[in-house]
Amino acid sequence: MAKAKAEGGKPKADDVRRPASGFVGHDGRERHAIDRAWQRYRLVLVVEDIRQMEARIATGLGQIVRRQVDGSEVHMVPVRDTVVLVVWSPLTQRIVTVLPPSARSRRSLTSSPP
Repeated sequence: MAKAKAEGGKPKADDVRRPASGFVGHDGRERHAIDRAWQRYRLVLVVEDIRQMEARIATGLGQIVRRQVDGSEVHMVPVRDTVVLVVWSPLTQRIVTVLPPSARSRRSLTSSPP
């Protein structure tokens, strides 16, 4: 990474490495959410963090931003002193993905009218 920055270029994808997280007992969905949280917020999360966010949303502690046509919902939910945007599936009661902060200010093409 130092070489890429010293040469004035952007670091390559391999140069920015996500720290090791607690993937014990994870499934692909949890790993996806953990990876997106690192990529989009530089948050190092573990499976327990994902489960805590899911519990907050399930008990009504996440703030709903919008409902989407496919039935999923975008929620703002706190984790490790940061508020993140997540896509929540009410059907499965699980987080589908973590959205970038910029998604808060734009309306999704798949969202239903207010």
